[in-house]
This record gives sequence, C-alpha cells and structure tokens, in this order.
Amino acid sequence: MHVIEITPQPCMVCGMGNTPTADGARRQFVDLERDTFWDDPAVLCEDCCLKIAGLMGTPSPEELARADVKIAGLTRELHTLRVEMDSMKRRARRLGIDFLPDEVAEAV
Repeated sequence: MHVIEITPQPCMVCGMGNTPTADGARRQFVDLERDTFWDDPAVLCEDCCLKIAGLMGTPSPEELARADVKIAGLTRELHTLRVEMDSMKRRARRLGIDFLPDEVAEAV
C-alpha cells in the first residue's frame, strides 16, 4: 500500500475522484496495490480510510485535536500546582520543616 495524490481511478467505496476540497487542498488516496474487475486499481480516498480506521478504534482527527487541547490545559494546571507547591515548601523550610528529596519520595 502507498499514498498517492493523483489517482487514475476514483475511490472504490464512495466514488470520490481527484477533485480538490473546498479550501483547494488535494485529497490523498491509498493505492491498495491490488487490481479489481478489469485490472482497475483498488483505491481508497482519505475520508473512507478515516472511516475504516474509526471502525478499528483509531481516534478521529477531531478527537485527537480535543485530546491535545485537554493535555495542554492539564499541563498548564500541573505547572501552576508545582509552582504553588514549591512556594509552600520554601515557606515551610523557613519554619524549620524539612522534606525528602523528590527522588526519595517517589521511591517510597
């Protein structure tokens, strides 16, 4: 299998051809490197490939984008909490309270 941008044959599932998308980008196709019927190549468009991948449990591009946004938010929250915790540790040290180093605390 390999990815192609210009195909001699439309998608064998939906019939989409070499037409560009609404924003002018060209669709990609997957050539399955198999022939069907009268030596026509078996070709799938990227939309049909995404549908097939979704059936197999692969997340969609929208789900991946939502996960990236959520991860970025959680990373910012983690950074804020670590900064706050470091501030509290510095204050506690001034009061004479000692803490185990992070490496030792994680091992325990």
